[in-house]
Amino acid sequence: MRGEFGIWRCHQNCTARLNGNGGISGGNASIISGCTTVSNVNNGIVVGNGASVSQCTISGNLNGILTGTGCLILACASSLNSSNGVLAGDGSSIKNCTLAQNAASGVRATNNCLIAGNAGSYNALGLTTAASVYITGSDNEIVDNNVTHSGRGIKADSGFNLIVKNKATINDMDFDLVTGNKTGAISNDPTTAGPWANFSF
Repeated sequence: MRGEFGIWRCHQNCTARLNGNGGISGGNASIISGCTTVSNVNNGIVVGNGASVSQCTISGNLNGILTGTGCLILACASSLNSSNGVLAGDGSSIKNCTLAQNAASGVRATNNCLIAGNAGSYNALGLTTAASVYITGSDNEIVDNNVTHSGRGIKADSGFNLIVKNKATINDMDFDLVTGNKTGAISNDPTTAGPWANFSF
């Protein structure tokens, strides 16, 4: 590689802890992989637009992961943060993450996001304004998530979202959805439910 920088905006296998500001910062189109951020005063990992964050462990920060638009957050564990586990920009994908014991939402997103295959537990305890999976906008797809023991399991404040094949159990309210969303039937019996059903029991 030639030019001013050979490697730029790529952080792998780093540890950032007990910093007076944030943990790890990456700009647009950055790659953060295999990193750990613990007990930083501000956000654990912050990236710009079009970035990728994968296989990271984040705990005890403000927001665990804070992204710009069009990002990929994959197979991360974000827990015990004083705000959200993941705060995602528009058009992002959050997949196969474990989101636990965050004071606000496990994952919070606005528009055009894919939130799939995540496990959320003990998030937003006692809150009605946050959830293990919290959507504030439209045109999102929420599928195959398992959310338990939270203030709200899955919460959508706007319509025109697709919400299918999720399991929400033992939350103060399993599904808190405004009208106007496309939602699979909510069932408590997988033997009689259709292929797009959500489950609550």
